Amino acid sequence: MRSRVLLFALSLAFATTAQAVEIVLKYDYDTQNFFNTGSSNGQKARATLEAAADFYSEILTDTLDRIETPDPFYSQAFNGVATWEWQAGFTHPGTGGSVTLYDLTIPQNEFWIYVGARSLSGSTLGYGGTSSPGYSYGGDGGFSSSEISQINSISDDFVDAVTTRGELSGYVSWGGSLTFDNDTSTTWNYDYSVNPTSNQNDLYSVAIHEMGHVLGLGTSSQWTGLVDVSNNVFTGSNSIASYGTYPPATTGHWADGTMSVRYGTNVAQETALDPTLRRGDRKHLTDLDAAALKDIGWSVTPPDLSQPGDFNGDGQVDIADYVVWRNNLGSSNELAIHNNGNGGGITAADYTIWKNNFGQSQGAFSGLAGPTSVPEPTALSIAVVCFGGLCLGRARQGKH
Repeated sequence: MRSRVLLFALSLAFATTAQAVEIVLKYDYDTQNFFNTGSSNGQKARATLEAAADFYSEILTDTLDRIETPDPFYSQAFNGVATWEWQAGFTHPGTGGSVTLYDLTIPQNEFWIYVGARSLSGSTLGYGGTSSPGYSYGGDGGFSSSEISQINSISDDFVDAVTTRGELSGYVSWGGSLTFDNDTSTTWNYDYSVNPTSNQNDLYSVAIHEMGHVLGLGTSSQWTGLVDVSNNVFTGSNSIASYGTYPPATTGHWADGTMSVRYGTNVAQETALDPTLRRGDRKHLTDLDAAALKDIGWSVTPPDLSQPGDFNGDGQVDIADYVVWRNNLGSSNELAIHNNGNGGGITAADYTIWKNNFGQSQGAFSGLAGPTSVPEPTALSIAVVCFGGLCLGRARQGKH
């Protein structure tokens, strides 16, 4: 039996959602150099985290307002001055202590995550969350009535940007923090471009999970408000549509072992936001995870995971795709091969596309399993005969 480890402690997170979102990773508090580009593992870890951030940046399509503290307002009629301030609080990823930063300027659409590592207790691999921002404003001295109106307008816009990022409803925030375990209890696969071995914990999978927490999954009031604690199910309409019924859930995760499909494919996979991860496993965000993001207020679109030669839409270019091509050869359109051919119907040219991409995976994980040779005629062969421009194909099992 494969051992399972308890995955992730949740930081306390409060409600705060979110269109062309850019997840920006901040390494200012990586005080234990987990992502140090001076080391091979640090370079791999940073590239892996950036890949996870890029994935979320691709699928989140909200528009987030810029957060910027207004300049002091000086009365031209009297001696008054009005000032504003806001605070971003989060857990120091390198120490576990509290950090409060004042008057950050966060550009439009950017969502900041401070990252690092420290020793985490037990079998916890990662820890991610956010907090509600604080703000204050006030004035000293006198102002004219028109100046008071200007100050009130500035204050309203400022508070709206800090607390809602311009969104009408749902979870939203300036960002948050996440940390990874760096003690001897964890054997990391730092490199997202290769699958973990049977004794490794996969950093990419943990990053996808923890960023989900920073984005409000399992940590926001929007999530907990949709959990029926009496029946241990999630009541969000998008999640119900994805799962087919009420998906099993707790206040922090999907129930252990909850299944879905990798987002944008039909490949079955355990959800990214369930509480455990097996050593040796690679997890991607699933359709159910993405549905929950929608339920808590994010606008989400499927990633572009098209891979030439992936004729059955499972994310891999392999023998199964050859079978789909063979069985549909001659079709005037490419619906049967998920439109992953050359666009001119299902012909011998699509076999060449399959052959040239054999062994590849979708998206950022192209070539994940390493170089692979396409089966040669000793394993299988194809005969293509053309009559008057019509190409017919026949495959047969080769002899060994």
